[in-house]
Amino acid sequence: MDGAAPTGGSAGALGARLRFACVLLVWALLLADALRFVAWAASPIAISDDLMFLLPLLPEQSLTLTELWSPINEHRVPLVRLVVHGLLLLGCDTRGGMYAQVLVLAAVALGSILLARRLRGGTSLADAVFPLLWLHQGYADSWIFALQLTVALPIALVVANLALVLGARGPLAAGRISAVGACTLLLGTCGGFGWSQMPPWILWLAYAGWNAARAGRRRAAGCAWVAAALALAYCAVYPLGLPERDAQVPFELVKLVGIALQFVSLSAGAAAYHHAWPSLALALALIVGTGYGLARVGVLRREERERSGALLAALLGTLGLGVAIGVARQDAWPIAGLAGRYMGGPTPAVAAAVLAVALYARSRWLRAAPWVLALALAATLPLQRETAYYVGAERRALTRELDQAVAAGATLDELSERFWTRCMNGPVTYRRCLATQLELRVAPFDRPLQHDPLRFERDPLSALEPRPTQWRAPRPPVYRRLEGRDALLLNADGELVFALPPGTTRVRARYGVPPIAWADFGDAASRTRGVVFAARLGRDGPPLWEQELDPVQRAEDRGLRALELSFPAGREARELVLSVRGRVAPSAGPDWGAFAAVELD
Repeated sequence: MDGAAPTGGSAGALGARLRFACVLLVWALLLADALRFVAWAASPIAISDDLMFLLPLLPEQSLTLTELWSPINEHRVPLVRLVVHGLLLLGCDTRGGMYAQVLVLAAVALGSILLARRLRGGTSLADAVFPLLWLHQGYADSWIFALQLTVALPIALVVANLALVLGARGPLAAGRISAVGACTLLLGTCGGFGWSQMPPWILWLAYAGWNAARAGRRRAAGCAWVAAALALAYCAVYPLGLPERDAQVPFELVKLVGIALQFVSLSAGAAAYHHAWPSLALALALIVGTGYGLARVGVLRREERERSGALLAALLGTLGLGVAIGVARQDAWPIAGLAGRYMGGPTPAVAAAVLAVALYARSRWLRAAPWVLALALAATLPLQRETAYYVGAERRALTRELDQAVAAGATLDELSERFWTRCMNGPVTYRRCLATQLELRVAPFDRPLQHDPLRFERDPLSALEPRPTQWRAPRPPVYRRLEGRDALLLNADGELVFALPPGTTRVRARYGVPPIAWADFGDAASRTRGVVFAARLGRDGPPLWEQELDPVQRAEDRGLRALELSFPAGREARELVLSVRGRVAPSAGPDWGAFAAVELD
């Protein structure tokens, strides 16, 4: 048979080498194609959760233990933080984490090829299933985010555990068991994708310890039990303090099962989006059939319980991950389990199935399973590439638009208003992240800038033209972008003083109460009680105009309003004073007014 070890003769040895070379060629071609895609699509501009990796680079911050343990969304990812931070310190941008994903998956595929060869005694052309499983372009959504190492690293750790257990000759030594324990602990440092796969491996460690103790291998037993205890303790501590599931989304068992099945179908890559039922049927057949076969091996062959148990742990870990996603993502039903960032999550179960066939299958029909899977994955490659093209084209367009906006001198407010829906979960958060990128001088601010995006933050008075000559207020004026205009916010009681050129007879402006003063962000004490705007000539002159606004009580008082005043030429005063005071004395901290588009003529 194709996968059998050569029995002798130069022809058999040559055939084995040719099979191995062909599988390596498939691996090399898919790896090159994956790296080409990342080079084409990946952006030097960090967006979304990748922006969190930049914060420890700020001078006033560092990657402390607290920072390592702090979650990104609902995931604690200290190992991923360390890897990406190291790459950033070496001079890479966040694309380093994207290339690292591809290289990790390439190493997993190559290691699996070598492991299957060792178990079988020779290479089968069906071993091309491993690069077809881990290096197709259906991973496009993951490969353009460094944070997606949270999926790639758990895959590598599970396959490493399988290699440690399956590749052993004879009873497992203490060193191998300790290595399995270390990999199991590291799973929990990769976020929920790793943590939810820990329980089956903890059970495996406990069994390995019991089995070693029965055989009198006390050192191996002690290592297994210590590793199991440490992993169990970490597994229990990990969720403490994490955000809880939204109680407003009712839990439904049907949704859980549906999401878990969707997740499992991603074994077929992007084909699951277009051919859902065939993808699900293939994945379930593989998992259920392998689980049944491994259970039989464990019952009938006591000496194989550790190895078959490790394969079963990989299967159960995948199912546990699917259940965890089904519990956490019910708000995204009915497509929650098909998120592109989950790509690769169910592949340890597929790898376990292929390795189980290599190790235990004797039937010709069972040995054909990897062939069927390899051919099915090969047939989906055009579909995977098509999906990747749209993902990559969208990222390239976003990069180009951000670069052009920065080159045109857009302020941080303008950038956040325009791009936050594509880059972050809110405009305020995205503006802070943009400020971090600017301070670090990383993309898109890594080139000489025609205009300083923080010019108004550094000099708020320059937001108005003409520029005020003086200001008086309890707090310094603040720049904000309101309704597409550069605005200056003034705390009550406050004044802006403008010099009047000779012959000036008219002033035009926009004024209003900024949303930060009246929006319902907290209790009533944090909201304005109303603001009175006024204008006068000279500091001691009588008011030319006054307007009272109470946007909390009257919705029509919200937004910017137009102001136009005329006054006789030849007046002695050479100053215009625009003032803001609280409607209810004394003025309170939340009483703010805004002026924009001031014109004097």
